[in-house]
Amino acid sequence: IFKRLEMFKILATLIYEGILASQSKFVLRCLLKLRILLLKFANPVITLKYNSFTLSFPFSHTIFYYQKLYPQYDMQLHKIAKYIKDTFGNLNMIDVGANIGDTVVFTNIKNASYLLIEGEKSYANLISKNIYANYNQKISIKEASMGGG
Repeated sequence: IFKRLEMFKILATLIYEGILASQSKFVLRCLLKLRILLLKFANPVITLKYNSFTLSFPFSHTIFYYQKLYPQYDMQLHKIAKYIKDTFGNLNMIDVGANIGDTVVFTNIKNASYLLIEGEKSYANLISKNIYANYNQKISIKEASMGGG
């Protein structure tokens, strides 16, 4: 079973990298169909680098694909956060539905305070990994489960 999961992870990584690198609409459509097919069998966590960011996320996640389609996707928040930090001298941000921590990563503001709330444990487990991968900063995680997600 472990070898099969590792093979799905390798295949998922190759497909997603191909989607991000594709310049051909035909190749892109084929890779997207392969992605849909693979997702019927597995949704492994993959780690990719795109536009200077490194993120670990489930194969089903579309963050980097959307950034390929829409280069400013999730990037305007950095300008707003920088303005707040520069104007008021500090930044305190709350992200409810933090997903994989990508908002903190893309905001890219050092010496700021963030409170990230994520109810889906499989996503929440990736938050510290993604922040550390991009900023080499340890964060403290307080887990509080109310059941559900």
